[in-house]
Amino acid sequence: MRDAGYVWGDASTGSAASPEAGVAASSRMIEFLIAADLVTTLGQIATSVNHRLRGPLTSMKGMAQIIDLGLADREMAKRYAKKIIVEIDRLDHMLSQVLFLTDQQRCVPQPVNLHEIVDEVLLLVQAQAALQAVTISRAYATDIPEIPCDARRIKQAVLNLVVNALQAMPDGGELSITTSLNSYSHKHKGDKGGANKHKEGAEIHIAFKDSGPGVPRSLMTRIFTPFFTTKKDGTGLGLTVARHIAQAHGGNVELKRSPGPGALFVMSLPAAPRPRELQGFQGLNSDSV
Repeated sequence: MRDAGYVWGDASTGSAASPEAGVAASSRMIEFLIAADLVTTLGQIATSVNHRLRGPLTSMKGMAQIIDLGLADREMAKRYAKKIIVEIDRLDHMLSQVLFLTDQQRCVPQPVNLHEIVDEVLLLVQAQAALQAVTISRAYATDIPEIPCDARRIKQAVLNLVVNALQAMPDGGELSITTSLNSYSHKHKGDKGGANKHKEGAEIHIAFKDSGPGVPRSLMTRIFTPFFTTKKDGTGLGLTVARHIAQAHGGNVELKRSPGPGALFVMSLPAAPRPRELQGFQGLNSDSV
């Protein structure tokens, strides 16, 4: 595994641990963050899940009862049957997204090439993109290091962001995906009221720029709210899950100001484990989360 020039260990003492130790610590950190956020997330979505399930279930029950009574109009019966199948598929997708929010399976961080993950996702959606006449372009930075992360979860986050872009362009358009390695520098308050600390590092940005209608200013603060959607067939969980996964890895998903029409979503991920942040998780084991 490449270390991309980063020191794995305690930056305050200068001691360096092995890359394997860094990956293990990263695993414990991700598991802890996902578990800690679980209670809050469940509280936010419980009522919405109930509402979102009851409506379609009631509708499907009504259509099934009509068919069961022996609907004479066979074309109408077929229409009802197709509608039931569509609703079942939609609910299945929604429940899959909910499971990603509440997934307590052990995280398996491993050295991952993010470009390969994006390529895999684009293979999954290429048929739908062609059907919608959406052109997808990629511009990958050459200095992107492999990073330790849970590939399954990151792939789901990328897929959600790509699908979100496609849904914004039902009548065709362009989706541009770019990656970049960026440095960050910010101050934060020290422990127990101590002096402010200066934190620096590097993070990878994956930007998803579509040519759709964009996000109205009045909705910008709501788009990451569980079950909030303006799309006819949307679940309102895609962006929520993507941000949840990125934040559990120490990153984020944000809506940025877009040059020109459309929306610009950027997923950021730390380019390497952040030693000082990992320290507090090194005493945890899988049974504690």
